[in-house]
Amino acid sequence: MWDHTAVTADSKRVVSLVVGKRPQEQTQTVVNDAKRRLRPGHLPAIFTDAYAGYESALLEAFGRRYPQRKQASPEKWRNFVRQRI
Repeated sequence: MWDHTAVTADSKRVVSLVVGKRPQEQTQTVVNDAKRRLRPGHLPAIFTDAYAGYESALLEAFGRRYPQRKQASPEKWRNFVRQRI
């Protein structure tokens, strides 16, 4: 059994709690419930224990808050390393 918990990052109050097995449905339930209870623009603190199901649940519920980081090309990295040495 797992306790899926979402807390507010600033006050550490429990926003959502779902107890049960760890299928994707439980993960989606706690994330959606947390979104419904929080003010718009606020994100919950969720400790995922590296469970992959949270990534898709969080992206679906909250979207991507920040743009994805661009990967530097290998040539740019080589130039950077040469300049630093």
